[in-house]
Amino acid sequence: MNGLRGLAGVAALVAAGFAAPDAGPGAPRSEPLAAALAPLGPFKSLASSLLWAQMLTAQMEAQGQRTAALGRALLELHPDLEVAREYVANQLVVTEAPRAPDVARHDRLVANGLALLEHGLQLQDSARLHGALGRLLVHQRSSDPAFRLPAEAWLGDDLEAVAIEHLQRSELFAEDRLALGSLLLERGEQEIRDNDVWAARRDWQAASAALGPLHAEEAPLIDQRLQGLARALFEHGVNPTSTGPLPEDH
Repeated sequence: MNGLRGLAGVAALVAAGFAAPDAGPGAPRSEPLAAALAPLGPFKSLASSLLWAQMLTAQMEAQGQRTAALGRALLELHPDLEVAREYVANQLVVTEAPRAPDVARHDRLVANGLALLEHGLQLQDSARLHGALGRLLVHQRSSDPAFRLPAEAWLGDDLEAVAIEHLQRSELFAEDRLALGSLLLERGEQEIRDNDVWAARRDWQAASAALGPLHAEEAPLIDQRLQGLARALFEHGVNPTSTGPLPEDH
């Protein structure tokens, strides 16, 4: 029965042009799976398609562990299939970890999901995977209260700092820019509280550059996000748009 179901899934994928599902929270794009599998040749392409169909079936039937296992098998066969890597990482971190029966299981799922994306970046410095990892960190820090501790333990650094680094190296789709700008402004506000106006001005300028291309369509939202930190900088005697040295008394 499973074999017939898998073959039926392949037929459905062919009919649909091997359309890949949404890779995860904030994912800006999808792509035909057939195009990604084509370089494998007919045999590996068929095997990958079977695994993909079975993985989607398991996901639709809410079989989380089976979904992740099939995804890992697909990545063993085709490790540079980035859409599958995103999908499985999000399955582990976004779907499975919050449902885990205990803290240890939750933390392992978080670490395994992050490791999948990091391993993909070790294989290739991919702007797509940088964006996927950055968006995942931003999404889960607010969606899963237990996420930060295991994430930072695995990352070895502050979650927001790592998210900023990856988003800066992403494809900078609108979702990436909005997330990056928000993180930079959030950090800048903390720097103001710490009286580090130089760092705050740097982050304001970086946020302005990240959000700038969205200004034509989202002018009120962009202006609102930028004006709070800009006002705080002016109150400290610093023009946020200037590039010269800070006043000596600051």
